[in-house]
Amino acid sequence: MHILTLLTRVFPIHSAQLSLGRLPTEKEACLPKAAEERRVRMSADEPPSCPRTKYNTTKRSTFHKAGCDVFGWPSGGGMLRKSADAVELEHLGLARSQESTRSQDPAEEDAFCRKMRELGARWWEDEERYFDVLLGQLQITAEEAVRLEVGWPAVGGVWVLKFRSGRACPREIGRIRMARDMEERCRVIESLGGTFYADPEDCPDLAGSSQDTASEL
Repeated sequence: MHILTLLTRVFPIHSAQLSLGRLPTEKEACLPKAAEERRVRMSADEPPSCPRTKYNTTKRSTFHKAGCDVFGWPSGGGMLRKSADAVELEHLGLARSQESTRSQDPAEEDAFCRKMRELGARWWEDEERYFDVLLGQLQITAEEAVRLEVGWPAVGGVWVLKFRSGRACPREIGRIRMARDMEERCRVIESLGGTFYADPEDCPDLAGSSQDTASEL
């Protein structure tokens, strides 16, 4: 078998780089460490004896080259995932420099999931689907493509910036990550064209975030 063909099968996310002889792009280099360690899934021409990848469902927050990812595990099933900055970690009550694990109490975990949804965390069927979509092995759905940046001002209400992943991402979205506190985060979201809702329940993308996560999902 040709060596390039073999490498392409083993390392699918870098096949283009192998053929072009270049280093990974910034986006590719910033894939979470779990993706870098991910084993190639069983395909149609591979023997059915290949085991499925097992993912860690006890993690709460993990750090990688691009920052921090936060996970929620609702009792209704699935997984909530959010790439969080320092302000969001504070809102969630998580340490900014230490990894953490999930609660083993379903009620506590659902309460944490509601807090994650207040920040626009996306729901996924499981982590395997997340990585399949991330690596282009499965098509992303319209719901999965929605991204929210959310700010909760002290005076009440909520600021929401909604866009789709990819090219629709605002060019200056990185300004939100530079906010020092939630109030500054709200001002940045406003400057980027965000929408203010005096009643958070009026925001269709957040409506129900304060309800029971188990029944909603």
